[in-house]
Amino acid sequence: NGKKDISDEDKVRFTEIFRVAVREGHEAIIGCKSALKRAKEQAEFLSKARKVEMKEEMKKATESLKGFAKIKKKFVFGAAQAKDARLSMMSKNERILCEAEEKELNK
Repeated sequence: NGKKDISDEDKVRFTEIFRVAVREGHEAIIGCKSALKRAKEQAEFLSKARKVEMKEEMKKATESLKGFAKIKKKFVFGAAQAKDARLSMMSKNERILCEAEEKELNK
């Protein structure tokens, strides 16, 4: 055929190089799988941490809204009391006129 046979020494060297390459490739695959697993675990941990953080933010927002609702309720109650006080100082005819004007404005 005109081709030379590979020497035993070259066969041994090639086999050793191939074996090392396969082992390094296998170790690289294991390393990649491990890194992927750690990344997934970290993503889950961050997701849980973000959920806890969001829960805290929602709790603070809810508390703030409750506070604003109380302030609004006091303000509305105070405004109603002030209106009642103004109306009580008016005569009956003035009250009727004032309430009629208010109804017209609200239309």
